[in-house]
Amino acid sequence: HNLDLGVDYSRAFSLSLSRRTTLSFSSGTALYQTVTPKTFHFRVTGSARLNHEMGRTWNAGISYYRGLGFSDTWMEPVFTDSLSAGVGGFINRRMQLQAGAGMVFGAGTVGSYGDILGWSGGSSLSFAVSRHVNTALTYSYYRQRFAGTLALVDAFPQDYDGQSIRVSVSVWAPLFQRPRRP
Repeated sequence: HNLDLGVDYSRAFSLSLSRRTTLSFSSGTALYQTVTPKTFHFRVTGSARLNHEMGRTWNAGISYYRGLGFSDTWMEPVFTDSLSAGVGGFINRRMQLQAGAGMVFGAGTVGSYGDILGWSGGSSLSFAVSRHVNTALTYSYYRQRFAGTLALVDAFPQDYDGQSIRVSVSVWAPLFQRPRRP
């Protein structure tokens, strides 16, 4: 069961040095039932994001999320807090750089807070080959630790870390195009 009651707010506000900063936040609630023992739990949820535009094409942001989630990895719902930050923008007309980092902290429905702990970070450099072709190089690092009390799917490790490097090519084409006027 999930009941979402709360307040949502999104608006640009003016700081003394810039009009390019936006703040958005939302709040809500989560109601869930555990199987053993069969009880209902009530939690407050919410999120907040602060974004700052730098120049014409760069952005920096920080965000916080608190909520109830479901995943194929966990055999029960988990309640987590997460914090992430990132920066990105165009180096020139064809190259774009993005970097970010985050952490998550939480618990399963029958465990204690701190059962889930994770960090991640990464960066991506992309290059537009043409109007319809883009290439990218992406690096990611992640580390997660799960307590023994958290029910995980079979053969999923309690503690792991990893890295990945990915090279990709994206091709796109417009599905609909407005005819040009003569």
